[in-house]
Amino acid sequence: MSRKTEYNNRYNKEHYDRINMFMPKGYKEQIKSKADELEIGLSEYIFTLICNDLSGVSANISDQKQGLDDDGLALLKKWQVAKRYIEMIENVSYTTGNYYIQLKAGYINDVTGSREIHAKNSSEIRVVVTKSHK
Repeated sequence: MSRKTEYNNRYNKEHYDRINMFMPKGYKEQIKSKADELEIGLSEYIFTLICNDLSGVSANISDQKQGLDDDGLALLKKWQVAKRYIEMIENVSYTTGNYYIQLKAGYINDVTGSREIHAKNSSEIRVVVTKSHK
C-alpha cells in the first residue's frame, strides 16, 4: 500500500465514522437519482437528511438551496464569519441551538466531508468553516 493510501486510511479512521446501510433493492437508485437532481453526492444527501432530522429542520433539501440573501449575510456577520469564507457559502440558517451553512457547489468542508456544516454555536461555526475549500 502506498504512503498516500495509508495516510488517507489513517486520516479517515481518525476523523470519520462509517455507517453501513442495507435497504430493499431499488431504493439506492431512487436515492442516488434524487441526490443527482440536487447536484450533491449520495453520502452528502443522506448525511444532510440525518443532520436536518437531528437538528429539527423540516424543510426539504431543495428548499434550503435558496442562495445567500441579506438575512443570510446578516447571520454570517453576527456569527463573525470571516469575509474570505463568505464567497464559498450558498445558504445559512439558524434554529435555536442549531447553526447550518451550505457551501456552494465545488466547495467542501474537511470536517464534515460534504458541503454541509452543522454546529451548536457560532464559535464552532467559525472554527469549522475555516476547514472549507475548493
